[in-house]
Amino acid sequence: MRALKGICLGLLFSFLYGLIPGFFILGALGLASSSFLPGVSRMMESTFGPMALILISIIVGIVIFPVAGAIWFSKDKKWTKIRLALITLLIHTVIGYGLLVIVTV
Repeated sequence: MRALKGICLGLLFSFLYGLIPGFFILGALGLASSSFLPGVSRMMESTFGPMALILISIIVGIVIFPVAGAIWFSKDKKWTKIRLALITLLIHTVIGYGLLVIVTV
């Protein structure tokens, strides 16, 4: 029951994180790498291009955050909460940036 609660909380957090913070982090990484990834600058100039960042962030979050939520609420306490949160956000950022590079190349 605790793992199910963590999965549901992870799904909710994936949508909330994907809409605002995930968008800005991927946008900053995309703009920083737009000099050697010309597809990113074209994507940012198009009408619905920046919505791809939100979509990438939400899709990656739907996969990552429920797993982290299940670990968060599990009875196994070998993971500290801060370490788990930071590793989850790092994994989300790396996979999201990888998908951004794959989509825009």
